[in-house]
Parts: sequence; structure tokens; C-alpha cells
Amino acid sequence: MTGYTKLFSSILTSTIWDQDSDTRILWITMLALSDRNGEVGGSIPGLAHQARLPVAKVKAALTVLSNPDEYSRSKEHEGRRIKEIDGGWQILNRAKYREKMSADERREYKAKWARDDRVAKKCGLRVDTSGQTCTPLTQSESESESYKSPLTPASGGLVDTRPRPTRRDIRAVTKEMDKLYKTKVGCNDWDDNRIFDTACALVGVPTDLAREAMQSKESEQTT
Repeated sequence: MTGYTKLFSSILTSTIWDQDSDTRILWITMLALSDRNGEVGGSIPGLAHQARLPVAKVKAALTVLSNPDEYSRSKEHEGRRIKEIDGGWQILNRAKYREKMSADERREYKAKWARDDRVAKKCGLRVDTSGQTCTPLTQSESESESYKSPLTPASGGLVDTRPRPTRRDIRAVTKEMDKLYKTKVGCNDWDDNRIFDTACALVGVPTDLAREAMQSKESEQTT
């Protein structure tokens, strides 16, 4: 059975990293082999084969992992990392790290969903909770996101008082477009115009002014 085990960077500052290379290899092998309950099934020869270590070295490493560790940051089980059970071994603090991993994944998911939802709303869409599907906003939602006219009365007519985008703004728009081409936040039918409009919205640059600036830049490069 295949599985997934997150390897926390804190392993590099734990006492396990002060052990010999055989013990470190075996420990990471057992983490990779463990199921969601922290159980590692198998025999010593089988474990030795998976870790690509001699049986004698696996037996020595198992002893180290089963013994108390005075300096371990985890005080549960006196710092022991494993115990022998029927059919294999139990990783003793697996539940603790599984909970930590779940919390990290929830934070990552929420952050990604918030980013995608922010992008989608800029172009009149809503991302569902799976982060995979976009649906149109309702009329009231669209109105709340509607664009307000920048034109202000002046002698001789209306004047556009918006600041023109800088070269840095245009570079930022181009960067956001590259990101959107890769992800499209779950909307595979997005065309170039929609991606351009969304990138401008993310940077905070009016679309018409950004397009005008980019056309002006292209003209300068061709002359």
C-alpha cells in the first residue's frame, strides 16, 4: 500500500540527526513505510531490504529507536520513537505529527482558496470550496465589484484623472499573466483578454491604461 508521509524540517535539529547514518536511514524508511496510524508492518529482514541496510545494522538501529532519549524534544514515552507490536512496529508520536500536518495542510488550502477566490471575483466569478470550479457572481455581487468611472468634470469636458501605469506596473501585470496562464484558477475556458483583465485587476491597474501603455512600449521597441 502506498502512502504519503510529510517530513518536517525540524528533524534536522532533533536528536535523531545526531545518530549514525544507519539509524537515520532506518528512521526515515520507517516513516515512509508507516500507515496513517503509525504502524510499520514487516520483519527485520524485510525492513533491512527496504532500507538497503544489513540485518545486523537494522537490529542495532531498532534498539536505538526503541530506547529512551534523554534529550528528545518529545517527552512522551521518555523520548522513545518506536515500540515493537504484533507484526511489526509502532511509531509512537505519529498521531502528534499527523495532527500537525493536517493543520498545515488546512492553512495552505485556505490560503490558496482565498487567492483563487480573490482572482475570480475580479473577473466576475466565484471559486467553489473545492477550488476547482468557477461560477458567475450574482447581479448584486457583480454590482458590488463594479468599476467606478474615473472621469471628473473639468472646463472643456471630462478629464481622466487616473495616474498612468509605470513600467513597474506593466512588469507586474506581465508577471501575473504568466501565473494565470499556468493556473487559470480552475477556469480552463479563459481567453487572453480575460487573463489580461484579471492580471490588471490584481495589480490594481486599469485595463485600458495598461493596454495603452503596453502598446506604446511595443511601438517604442519597433521604432
